[in-house]
Amino acid sequence: MIKLFQIPKKSTITSSSILTFEFRRLQKEYIKLRDLQKQNKIEAKELNKKLNAISKKIKKLISPVVIRRSRVDLEKNLAFKADLEKQ
Repeated sequence: MIKLFQIPKKSTITSSSILTFEFRRLQKEYIKLRDLQKQNKIEAKELNKKLNAISKKIKKLISPVVIRRSRVDLEKNLAFKADLEKQ
């Protein structure tokens, strides 16, 4: 989606240059885990541990480019918190 708004080689988003490479790498890692699971070559506990690690890496990658505005996030920001209290 970032490529819709930014030309990858001229991006102003500092992490965008590595996003494609990193997502490919994480996708390969996920596919490998999925295959191990299908072949019953990995324990559920180990699988969950590795899947959680992939999830954390993805969140870390996209956090600089994602704008999240849930109620919890807004309550942490004092300017938005005051507005929420008025409502």
